[in-house]
Amino acid sequence: MGRGLGKYGVPAYLEDGRLNPEYRKRLHHATSHVHYEDNRLKGWQRRGISIDSYGQFLTLLAMAQYQCEICGRELTEKSAHLDHDHASGKVRGVLCQGCNHGVGKLQDSIEILRDAIKYLEQEKELA
Repeated sequence: MGRGLGKYGVPAYLEDGRLNPEYRKRLHHATSHVHYEDNRLKGWQRRGISIDSYGQFLTLLAMAQYQCEICGRELTEKSAHLDHDHASGKVRGVLCQGCNHGVGKLQDSIEILRDAIKYLEQEKELA
């Protein structure tokens, strides 16, 4: 790095004192994963989900072998949803978006889920 160059190989500021857009772009690229993890953790905590660190989420994901714990769909760090009990905030595991939404739409209710299974097992014939 030459004299006057910022941490990312370009000047941090332009001659008129404004922040260099290229520097801002490189800074964002270099730190975006940190902001992503922090924002995701804060979002979970705001919703009352009992998780202390992003590392705990990654551990759960690894324990599930990067697969949805209901349907087995392959998950990535970004596609995985942290499933939790809405009443207690206790984390149950990691799911794909579809299964997480399905459980939520069924109000986390085992009885409603049983009724849904019975419904799906019925052979109905429309007149």
